[in-house]
Amino acid sequence: MLMDKEKMENKNYSEMPTTSGNLSRMALLADEMPGDNSEVDSVNNTTETGAETDKIATPSWKQYVNTFSDQEIIDGVKPNGEEFDISKLDKKAEEFGVNSDDYPIFNRQTVEDDDGKPVRWNIDRILSEYLTFTAATIEQMDGTDGPKIDHVIYLDKSARPVSWIVNKMWGDFAKKDADTGEPTKRPEESFLNIDRVPWMRRVGLNVNKDMYMEDPSGAKVKVGFNEFVRATKKDLPIEDIAAIRALYDPDGRTTDDPTEIMMKPSPMAGKNILIIDEVADTGTTQEITKWLVEQAFPDAKSVKSYVFANFGTRRSINERGQVTEAQMRSAPVWYPANNHDWEYGRGVLDLNPGYWKNKYENDPTPQNYAKMKADMVLSEPMEDLSAEPGGESLELMREIDLLKDAFDAGKVFAPPKGTMDPDKAFLMLARQGVNPRNAGKIMEEISARKADNYYSKEFPPH
Repeated sequence: MLMDKEKMENKNYSEMPTTSGNLSRMALLADEMPGDNSEVDSVNNTTETGAETDKIATPSWKQYVNTFSDQEIIDGVKPNGEEFDISKLDKKAEEFGVNSDDYPIFNRQTVEDDDGKPVRWNIDRILSEYLTFTAATIEQMDGTDGPKIDHVIYLDKSARPVSWIVNKMWGDFAKKDADTGEPTKRPEESFLNIDRVPWMRRVGLNVNKDMYMEDPSGAKVKVGFNEFVRATKKDLPIEDIAAIRALYDPDGRTTDDPTEIMMKPSPMAGKNILIIDEVADTGTTQEITKWLVEQAFPDAKSVKSYVFANFGTRRSINERGQVTEAQMRSAPVWYPANNHDWEYGRGVLDLNPGYWKNKYENDPTPQNYAKMKADMVLSEPMEDLSAEPGGESLELMREIDLLKDAFDAGKVFAPPKGTMDPDKAFLMLARQGVNPRNAGKIMEEISARKADNYYSKEFPPH
C-alpha cells in the first residue's frame, strides 16, 4: 500500500475536521458507516486450526481519509493505471437510486434492532449493503487480502446465490492487472452441502437442532467444534474423508480403498482454498467444513474460510453485564429465516442419496460413482429452474443481473467495507465518481430514505 503508515499511526484523530462534506470525527473513530456493520477496527479471520475465530485489529480507510491531501489520495490509485481529477469526483447521494418494485426479493430485507424487532431498509441501502459484502468477498479471493485463491468452495444451499452475485460483479471489484487492466482470473468453484447438526450426529453426538445434547447426568449441554473434533477420533471413518477427496479427482472414483484414494495425487494439491458461507451464527459449520477439507486435502497449500454477510450481532446481557446470547440481526434475503422447511429459492435442492444412486445406476461412470459415495455432501441439483415452486431462483438471478446493470449505470452506490485497504477503497470510490471524503455523507443520506411499507405478493417473505 502506498499510504504513509507512519503518518497514519501518528495522526491525532481528535484534530480531524468535521466540516460539511467530510466524514464526522465520530464516524471515523467508530469505523461504522451506515450500511457497514463490520465491528470496530476488526475483521473476522479464521485461525490456522479452524478451531476458533480471532478478532484481529485492522485500521479503517475511513480513519485515514482526512489525514491525506487530495494529491496523496489520487497518488494512491495511480498504480492501477487509472488517473482521476479529484475536483470532478462530485457525485451526490441523490444521483443514486432505483425503483424498489424491480427488486421484490431484495426489497424484503429486514434487520433486527436491539429489541429483536425487524426493521425494514430502503432498497437503495439494501443494494449498497450487498455490493459492499460482494466487494469484500472478492477481495478475499483476488490476492488483495492474502494469497490469491485457486479454488473456492461455496456451502450449499444458502451460499450458492453468493456465487451468483460474486461471479456477476467480479469484473467490477476484482483486482486489475496493472499492465492489461483486466481483472485477475476468477478462482475455480465447487459446492458442498455440509451442515453442523448432521455431521455432529455422524460422529455420534446426538445433538438437537440447537446443538444441545444430554450429558450422562441428564443435563443439557451445548456442543461445539471442539467436541466434534474429539468425537472424530473414534467415530468418523476415513471413508468419509476419502469420499470428499475423490469428488475432486477428474478420473472419478476407481477404487473402494480409502487409503489408495488418499495416496493418489489430487488436483487440489498446492492450491489455496477458500470456503464461503452466506452467514455465520456460531461458526461451527464453517469450522467443521474447514476441518473436513483439510483432512481430505492435506496437500493443499492453505484452507481458509470467510462469511459473506454480516448484518451485525444482537447481544443479550444479564444483570451482571455478561453476554448470555448473541444472535445475528439478519441473514441474506434468500435465506428462509422464518421457514426452514422452505427448500427453494437457491437454485438447488436438499441432500438426496437416492438421486445420486439412481444417477450412477443409469450411467455407471467413475465420476458418478464418486458422487454416489459422497452423497452426504452433495445437494440434489435442480435441473429445470423454470419448474421451481415459487420461481424464486430465477427471480433472484434476474435481480442480480439488474443490480449489475444499475451499478454500471451509476444508480447504486457501493461503499467499501471499513477494513478495505485505503488505496483500493479510494479507487473503488473514484470509479463511482465519489470523493472519498464525501462517502460517509452519501451513505448517511441513502440510509435515511424511507423504506417501503409493503411486500411483493408474488415473492413474499418466508
